[in-house]
Amino acid sequence: MASGGAFPQVEKRSYATVMSRVVQPDLFAPPTRPPQPKPDPLAELRAILERARQLDRLPFETLPATIEEELRIFDLGRRVGPESEALAYAILDEFERLHDTWYRA
Repeated sequence: MASGGAFPQVEKRSYATVMSRVVQPDLFAPPTRPPQPKPDPLAELRAILERARQLDRLPFETLPATIEEELRIFDLGRRVGPESEALAYAILDEFERLHDTWYRA
């Protein structure tokens, strides 16, 4: 091959100069905003149950959305103990009632 090659000439710069545009100044710094507090599972389950009792049909458009909400309710029910489990089962009973009411109509 001829000298000079087929590759264009690249300006040589230091690694720090090139990477300073890509890398953040401090990757291990604490987050700039404080983390949001997680809602109380019991309060959230109570609110879901109250909303479910006021509905006349399921608020979810698709089966996957319904299943996702049921799994979230199971997760909330496992967090605290017997009271939250009882609320979760009551919510699922309401969902079943809403489904049966809509399906038979």
